[in-house]
Amino acid sequence: MAFWEPQLKPRKPVEAEKPPVEVTPPPKAAGPTPDDVQAQADARKRALRLGLVLGGAVLAVAGVAMVGVGGYEYGQASSFHDQFAASTDQATKAQAKSDGLGAGSLSTTMYAAGGAVLAVGAATVVVALVLPQLKPGATEKVAFAPWIAPGGAGAAVSCRF
Repeated sequence: MAFWEPQLKPRKPVEAEKPPVEVTPPPKAAGPTPDDVQAQADARKRALRLGLVLGGAVLAVAGVAMVGVGGYEYGQASSFHDQFAASTDQATKAQAKSDGLGAGSLSTTMYAAGGAVLAVGAATVVVALVLPQLKPGATEKVAFAPWIAPGGAGAAVSCRF
């Protein structure tokens, strides 16, 4: 044996003490308590009510703005009528008549559409504020649904006796 080769002595294996294993059962899945379910339902109702009130308010403001645009267009139509009456040139009269008719039509349309949007918005706010105060069971007898489509807008109301 060469002097650089170490001599290894066999050792006894050391046995470590193993700690006892404690088995704990997994925690039981606790379902929501009835109070939690009621609190969640109340929170959903408050959020729905707030959404209806805010949505109705936005519709009402949009309706007021549309009525305001209708008033502006009415003023423009009146101005074009005055130009038409004061002018003696046929070309100016024809242009004032055309512009006045267009402004008058837009004014009427904006008044009608703005009034409808304002009415739907106001009805949505009123329904959102009044329905929760009715007797339990009374809200299932009345259904109110505003709708907006590319071709128009409106509201559907349904009542059960």
